[in-house]
Amino acid sequence: MDKPTPLISIIVPVYQVESYIEKCFSSIDQQSLQDFECIFVDDCGKDRSMEILTGLIGASPRREQYRIIRHEKNRGLSAARNSGLEIARGNYILFIDSDDFLLPDSLQLLTTPLRNDDYEVVLGRYQKITDGEVTLSPVPDFPEEAAVMEKIYSMRGELWLCAHNRLVKRELFEKYQIRFIEGILWEDNPFSIKLFNNISKFCYLKEPTYAYIVRKNSICTTYSEKHYSSWLRILEEMEKIMQESSEENLDANLKLLASFRLRILILSQRYGVRRQLSFLNLLREKGFSAKEYQLLERKQKFLYIQHKMPKFIADLYVPAFSFLYRLFREW
Repeated sequence: MDKPTPLISIIVPVYQVESYIEKCFSSIDQQSLQDFECIFVDDCGKDRSMEILTGLIGASPRREQYRIIRHEKNRGLSAARNSGLEIARGNYILFIDSDDFLLPDSLQLLTTPLRNDDYEVVLGRYQKITDGEVTLSPVPDFPEEAAVMEKIYSMRGELWLCAHNRLVKRELFEKYQIRFIEGILWEDNPFSIKLFNNISKFCYLKEPTYAYIVRKNSICTTYSEKHYSSWLRILEEMEKIMQESSEENLDANLKLLASFRLRILILSQRYGVRRQLSFLNLLREKGFSAKEYQLLERKQKFLYIQHKMPKFIADLYVPAFSFLYRLFREW
């Protein structure tokens, strides 16, 4: 007899998190809403994460709601999430990073709006925990009539680009072929942008539902040369999205594209001349036009200074930059 379809499929990649996995698991296991399945993806870490997790599942009265799938070798976060998606059965998908945790009643809060409306995505606020200090994400302020991507762009100072802390209709993943790009850093960026470009409405809760732990030496807090190639790959995806962008989302997509290009230029300042030359070669190999690059190069120092300025100055500059991009991309 087939099991009933759960409301939510929770997908949790597991890799080198023995100090965090118990907190993560307990936060799921103690949720008041019980209509979920949880898929843990073992990505072949070398610590005791899976040993601890297996014991926790075995002791849980909800043990039948948990599944573990194992990779044959370490494949990275994107592949782990994609593996979970392949076997997920729930009507909605929720990603959790295994070093983070859900807040009490998070699943109940995230599903409450679905009783009255058919939202494709439901976002919650989050707690950001840095060295024990907790800060709460702000409540976004945007006009209800604004296009989806305009709303999303207005939230760019938050973790909206991260894949966690949102319910997403599972059918969207197949309908629009949404998956995580494997082999790059910052894989959440193209995933989220493609997702939000393909929905008509979402809901943002005022209540926090997720605790995000800032870890030293994480991908989000360190930089390496791999960031060059990763951001270039992300730019390629953004170019594809631009070609398919609806008119109402076009301005926000242009501003995002401009900000991504700005970030690549800033990253290039972190390394010496040899590495910058390597970076320029990568740009040329990826087919970015000479005119486009020359325009960016003339702005490079100013952009770097602008990056250090207060947010309100950035709010003035990036829209202007996106307007320039509209012009020179057609030269």
